[in-house]
Amino acid sequence: MEEMRVVAMFHSGGISFLAHVRGPAASGSLICGGKFRQLAEPLNLVIRGGAPMRFPAMKWSLVEGGIGWIAAVTDLMDHWWNDHKGWMKSRLEETPSTYFHRNFYATLEDDRAGVRTRDIVGVGNIMWGSDYPHTEGVWLFSRRQVGRDFADCPVEETRQIVYENVARVFGFPIAA
Repeated sequence: MEEMRVVAMFHSGGISFLAHVRGPAASGSLICGGKFRQLAEPLNLVIRGGAPMRFPAMKWSLVEGGIGWIAAVTDLMDHWWNDHKGWMKSRLEETPSTYFHRNFYATLEDDRAGVRTRDIVGVGNIMWGSDYPHTEGVWLFSRRQVGRDFADCPVEETRQIVYENVARVFGFPIAA
């Protein structure tokens, strides 16, 4: 019997506009700021709430929010766990980044900074996507975008991020 794979997905978008953000640049400000805020919060809440500790086989994915911010957020989470867990009364048995690396995946589309942090985020935790058919994605120019974002990345790591990880995570066959 084949193992069933379930991955809980957090997707950025769908929040209401903040009352204090107005004017011609509002949409860009909300989209750029919201991508990080909308996924960093569930990442923090799920990990700090202890869900990966209680359910070590459960997997979560942060979708369409890029990954360039993850290294900074997990580093900050670890700092507070290591240096302040006494007064914060953390119940986590391991560092937050340990839970991220074991239980989380994240996707990127157009994120050169994210590719450059792959050693911190974890090559096995990253999945590339084109966001087909949305116009804010890269699907019309996917090969060009992958070439640009992964220019300095070893071929093996590029292949892993661009298609092997998603195949492994969701149980798809890998083409030879």
